[in-house]
Amino acid sequence: MRNLSSSALNSMMNGTESDAVWLVLLELSHPSLVIPYRLVNNTEKIVSNGEDYIAYPFEIILSADDGTKLPEIQLTIDNVDRSLVETIRTLAEPPKISIKVVLASQPDIVEIEIQHMVLREVTYDQYRITGTLYADDILNARFPEGVISKATGYLGQFR
Repeated sequence: MRNLSSSALNSMMNGTESDAVWLVLLELSHPSLVIPYRLVNNTEKIVSNGEDYIAYPFEIILSADDGTKLPEIQLTIDNVDRSLVETIRTLAEPPKISIKVVLASQPDIVEIEIQHMVLREVTYDQYRITGTLYADDILNARFPEGVISKATGYLGQFR
């Protein structure tokens, strides 16, 4: 996550009302994709930091931060273009997702950024694509990463 640092964002958050518009940028990438999918939850496409983001309806819902599990994000994308669901179906490994929040008046300044999320538990129908975004699960990772056993040549360690 980044600090909320721009003066426009600070004045908007500290004011009682504002005309500022937040835009959520979503990037779906995978090594097998030549060009990542870049979407913006807006009615028209925008350019942010030299990248084109296609207007595409989607919704993100953050999980409750209760300290009992790692954070996750529910992602729902309208299935208006069947190419996105076809792409997701053909991927052998889960795609990586990054989320950026910008102000419409300053699309090149990223106010909030969440990177390296993994899209899992994907379901789809004719209307929408739904999945869960997870961060790397460092709490359940094996440590040490490898497995030590007699078969790997450590006979003195096991008696």
